[in-house]
Amino acid sequence: MALATARVEKTTQAILAKAFRGELVPTEAELARAEGRDYEPATALLERIRAEREATASVPPKGPRRRRTQHT
Repeated sequence: MALATARVEKTTQAILAKAFRGELVPTEAELARAEGRDYEPATALLERIRAEREATASVPPKGPRRRRTQHT
């Protein structure tokens, strides 16, 4: 019984290690290549979002601006 428990624990640790290294399932990039579609890595996506935010931050908002009223 102790031998079986030790094997289960060792197997569990091995599976967890593979999971954290991303070795159990194909990555999104691998799937995209296999399917013949484009893949945008997270670093490229974040850079694109950052650039879009910077571009829109320098453009003033359209339409009339409302004044905030003070409540007394």
